[in-house]
Amino acid sequence: MAYNYLTTRRDGAVEYLTLNRPEVRNAFNAEMIAELADWAAATGGERDVRAVVVGGVGKTFSAGADVTWMAKTIRYTEEQNLADATATSRMFAAIDQLRMPVIGRVQGAALGGGAGLAAVCDIVVAEEGAVFGFTEVKLGILPAVISPFALAKIGRSAARELFLTGSCMLCHAVQGTSAQGRRGPDLTHFASRAHIGAGSVANTPEALARWIEDPQKLKPGANMPSHFLPPADLAALVAYLETLT
Repeated sequence: MAYNYLTTRRDGAVEYLTLNRPEVRNAFNAEMIAELADWAAATGGERDVRAVVVGGVGKTFSAGADVTWMAKTIRYTEEQNLADATATSRMFAAIDQLRMPVIGRVQGAALGGGAGLAAVCDIVVAEEGAVFGFTEVKLGILPAVISPFALAKIGRSAARELFLTGSCMLCHAVQGTSAQGRRGPDLTHFASRAHIGAGSVANTPEALARWIEDPQKLKPGANMPSHFLPPADLAALVAYLETLT
């Protein structure tokens, strides 16, 4: 199958899947999400595939959501946002439920949805200096769609800290982490070192409060900014996103 935003390659029993939007740091848009879902559906039935390696073209694994796409979705109706978020959630779930092991090959950064993609990998191999984070909270956007997968990967305690602060975790050699990862080239364990400082102060209080209430109950679409941002803040977010497009 031909894709616009993905490349695939088969080497024996190993399938190589690569995000291919380097001009936007392999950020997700609706088309890439649909292609990932289609790929997962097709690959899940391939009995000859024994392992999958997921990577990204260029210097960054994935920067999360495409800001151009975000600028459009911020004006979606609740029904449109729910459909969009549900499609994204189902894509992550499809990869998470693949019957073969999925190995993430992470370079540069895995942020937001990129961290979510890393979370649905069974094993993550990251280059020295790679960073992971849920930085969308700094825009007042909940990491709601990826929350179930991030919680399963790093645990509730680490998720509470990282979701509240929007801080990034560095790939470094620390034992005892709940994350199943390795650091190249020696493949020692990596874990998170969150730099809290005043980071949480800069994040939207309403978003943080909603997540603290019960992250397990967040549903697709719960990250829709208009659900919890005051009108003035929503207008400011729209204006900011439009400067990035």
